[in-house]
Amino acid sequence: MRCILFILLFSCGPVPVFSRDGIDSLLNRLQTMRQDTNRVNLLGELCWRYRISNAAKAYEYVYQSIDLATKLNYDRGLARGYNKLGIVHYRKGNYVEAAAALLRALTYWEKLGDKDGMSQSYCNLGNVVSDQHNLEKALEYYMKAVQLLAETGHDTGLSTYYINIGVIYVEAGKYELARDFFVDALKLARRDGMKGEEGMLLNNLGETMQYMNRFDEAHAYYRQALAINEEIPDKSEMANCYMNMGSTYIKQQQFAAAGICLQKAEVLAREVDYKSGVRDIYELMSVLNEKLGQHKAALEYHRKYSAVSDSLFMEESSIRVGELDAQYQGERSERETQRKQHELEKQLAEDKQREVYIYVASGGGLLLSCLVFFILRAGRFRKQYKLLLAEQKKSGE
Repeated sequence: MRCILFILLFSCGPVPVFSRDGIDSLLNRLQTMRQDTNRVNLLGELCWRYRISNAAKAYEYVYQSIDLATKLNYDRGLARGYNKLGIVHYRKGNYVEAAAALLRALTYWEKLGDKDGMSQSYCNLGNVVSDQHNLEKALEYYMKAVQLLAETGHDTGLSTYYINIGVIYVEAGKYELARDFFVDALKLARRDGMKGEEGMLLNNLGETMQYMNRFDEAHAYYRQALAINEEIPDKSEMANCYMNMGSTYIKQQQFAAAGICLQKAEVLAREVDYKSGVRDIYELMSVLNEKLGQHKAALEYHRKYSAVSDSLFMEESSIRVGELDAQYQGERSERETQRKQHELEKQLAEDKQREVYIYVASGGGLLLSCLVFFILRAGRFRKQYKLLLAEQKKSGE
């Protein structure tokens, strides 16, 4: 099941008035807005608007949002910003970066004591590990999300959690149970007017029906999902719809129809750089051509599938290696600084002790001169100590 939904709620605090404005209107407001928390929220809203149509713009605005929130010590803005960043990374197939951003969001939600926000982060983390086929961990995250949401006393967003729990049960082959969660979620999504969730639920229900060999019902759900995603519009989810249609047609041995759907899915996925979608499409195209007896084409699509899979894996691995190296270098630098501080403090203590010995040995007649000498010498060492610390701090930066 490919269609997993992320949630982003603003249930703790008022929804900004600009949330209903168009992108052009938001950009105009940005030109005159001060460097305050309202600007952080506006930058975050621009990221959210661009997350589907223009990932580069989404990254640009979310990083600006995080930078400004950091300068303002605006923890709620940081929590929202990292949550959005995790979502954008996920949509690009950058799972390691997505998890890192979502975990940072979670730390800020916990600091704020915001159970709504914590539930969002757990839901989104569940999506990331689910895509990596760690179903047990994903279900654990989703159940935490449901529990935290229940503690808030409202059910806003519950449909999203039901969707993702349903996805896990599909992956586990428990289709009847999955369908029940999807149907319950669909009722909530329609009640709340959540078009994006409604479209994704219909797509998921279609795929679930396919697994149960109820093909007519599957196609009926796909058509409803496609209509909603075209209205939004969400090209990634449109690609998912066509992908699932193609998969169902392959199972029905309607190969011509399957090929048409998969070609449409590939065009849409490439338009929005939906890497994991392109990977899955190539896998299905390989299966389709194998069914048609076109073994050379099947092999070529399998090679393309492997290339995209390897690319996604290498991106994740290189990011992780870079993170580990940066962490190691930071820890090594910190240990070296601590060692130098310890040595300097030890030297200061020895020098002061030596001065005491000089004072005692010289006798009372030299009291004043020794006292002056001690003060001046200690002052010089303190100055050297501060200068060394400043240099160490500067080199660490």
